[in-house]
Amino acid sequence: MISAATNLSCSKDEKEPSIEEMRRSNITGTWKIKDITLAYPIPFGGQVLPIGFSLFNVADFLPVSGPKIKCTKETAYTFNANNGYTITGCTDLIFPDAGESGNWSLSLNGGILKLGDKPYITTAMTKNSWSISNTILILEANPGSGGEYVPINIILEK
Repeated sequence: MISAATNLSCSKDEKEPSIEEMRRSNITGTWKIKDITLAYPIPFGGQVLPIGFSLFNVADFLPVSGPKIKCTKETAYTFNANNGYTITGCTDLIFPDAGESGNWSLSLNGGILKLGDKPYITTAMTKNSWSISNTILILEANPGSGGEYVPINIILEK
C-alpha cells in the first residue's frame, strides 16, 4: 500500500513553465518607460555618448526629437492575456508602426515580441522590468540628411 500511494503522488509531475510561458505571463499588465538608453555609442556635441547613456539626459538639446523623447515618459503600454495591446500617449517614436492598439505575439522562445507584424527583441525581463531593443529616428543625429536611426534599449517597468 505504501508503494502504491508513493507511485500515485509522484506520478503527477508538475511541468516547468517554458521561457515563453513565463514571458507571456510577465508581459500581461501595464508598463511605462523608465528609461531609453543607447545600445551603441554615438558622437554628440564633440564627445561620444556611451552605451547605457539615457536619452532623457540630452532631450532638452534636441529641438525636434527631444519633445518626443520626453513625451514617452508618460506613455502607458497595456498588454492583455488575449494578445491585445493598447498604447496610451505618444506612439510615433518608440513603436511607430504599432499604432494605438493591435495584437501582440511572441516568437523564438519568447525572445521576440511582435506588435502586429513588427518584431522587437527582448533583451531582459523580470516580472516588473522589461528591456527591449529597437532603433529610433533622431532627426538631429545627422542634420541635413533626414536624421539617423539610433539603436536603443527601451527600459519598461510595471
